[in-house]
Parts: sequence; C-alpha cells; structure tokens
Amino acid sequence: MKEFLWSLESRCTNDCPYCAYRLNGVREKLSAAHVRRPVPAWLKAWERMRSLYGGCLIHITGVGEPTLFPGFIELAAGLASLHSMNIDTNLSWSLEELARFAKAVPAQNVRMETSFHPLSMELSSFLEKAVFLKERGFACQCRWVAYPPIMDRLPEYRARFQERGLLFTVTPFMGEFQNSRYPDAYGEEQRRDILRVCREERLRHGTAANPELIEHLCRVHQEAPTGRLCRSGCEYAFILPDASVHRCQQYGFCGWERLGSILDEDFRLPLEPSVCRSPLCGSEFRWCS
Repeated sequence: MKEFLWSLESRCTNDCPYCAYRLNGVREKLSAAHVRRPVPAWLKAWERMRSLYGGCLIHITGVGEPTLFPGFIELAAGLASLHSMNIDTNLSWSLEELARFAKAVPAQNVRMETSFHPLSMELSSFLEKAVFLKERGFACQCRWVAYPPIMDRLPEYRARFQERGLLFTVTPFMGEFQNSRYPDAYGEEQRRDILRVCREERLRHGTAANPELIEHLCRVHQEAPTGRLCRSGCEYAFILPDASVHRCQQYGFCGWERLGSILDEDFRLPLEPSVCRSPLCGSEFRWCS
C-alpha cells in the first residue's frame, strides 16, 4: 500500500514552546507561500491516486492544525470513501464540530492521531473529546510530547488516559532546551521511561503503539541516512500545503528535489528506491539497507 504524509494546513491554534515547526521557522515560511485549493480539486487528485495505486494510507497532518482547513469535514468524508486515513489533530475543535465530523466520516477507515498539549488545553476537555471519538467507533491514539519542564507529569497523565481506556504514547521532544539538544540530552532514566510507556501500551493496545518508531526518534541524531538506499519517494511521499510532493519531510522542508505536484494530471511516484542525501531521518524503517 502506498503511503502519503500530507501537511494540509500551515496555521495552528496553539503556540507550543516545544513546536519544532515554530522554532525552526518552517510554519512561517509555509504560511507565507500557502495557497489553499478547494476541496473538489483535492478530491479529484486523490481519486486519481486511487486509480493508479488502489487504496492508499493518507496521514493527514500539518505544520499546524489540519482541521482548520476550510471544508475539512467535507474533505475527510470524501477521502474516507477512497482511502484509509490517519488524522493528526490537537482536538481544538468543539464538541459540536466533532459531532458533525463523526456523523459525516465513516469510522472504519479513519484513525485519530490526537496530540495532548497541556499548555494549551485542559486535560479534562481533551479526554472528553477523545472518549467522544472512541465511543463513536474511531480508533484513537493520544500522544504527549516529553518536554523537559513537564516530564515529571508523565505518570499522572498516563494514569488519567488509562482510566478512560485510551492509548497513550510519548513522543520525544526534538529541539533545544536550556542550551541542550534533545532527544540527545535526555538522561538514561528519562529515556527508559519514554520507551517503557510505549512498550507497555503495545501490550495493552497492540501494534498501534509503535515503540520501534519512538526508539528511532530517541536516537534520531545518532545515525545519518546519507548515502542509504531508501523507499521514500516510491512507496511513501510527503505533500506540502502547496500540493508539491517530496520523497520525505526532510526533503520537503529543505526545499530539495520535488517529485511534482499531486494536482498535476501526469503525476506519478517513482518506481524504484533512491539514495538519500539528508543528514537526518524520521523514516528509518523505510531504508532498504
């Protein structure tokens, strides 16, 4: 199955101090160049992807909050009839909007990848919305960033999510804090805590908890992909808000080689893996060797 990571929206409801997109200027850069296309234009492109590759897996995310995209519910409903989706959201939308979403979008084709940001939302409100989605049949994973100043809240937060029967995973912080670069700067005990939670959640919830990915993110600066043959580009691709397609996030955010525009009638993914030139990677599992 072909996979696409689609950065749909450049705006965000939050201003988290640990947001890499805000800190490295990516959000500001993409917002300045963002030209929004209407929903029918996107659906036409995704209909063509289905005709080429069959049903795909689309990870709908953003350097901001994707549900801010005008017509998001209409878009999600159309996509769910064509492909499977993971939707990354901070659940900043209202319960009324969630109810409209749940009524319009078939739950069997959608996984909600929710992210809890305690500096922007009360935990009780977040849990209410996550449980609302779960009760309506949506697979719902809840993530929390292990930002150093709030790392000690991990046991408390995890217990609250467990009480509601929700999958809770921890994402390593990636950035600088007090002149230290993370995730490298985590202590051994902190690193063990992050990985232990993800491994234990796999036992409770199955493969949805992905400790292998978290292990990779914890060592993201330690092994460069430069020169490696990688399936990114032929089996997986990254789409920016302007519809340009790149082999992965690193290529897209750096403005490296484009594969084309997904809106173009002649767009195709390359047939073969190719060598990577990036010093960093978030997709180690796509390496060929």
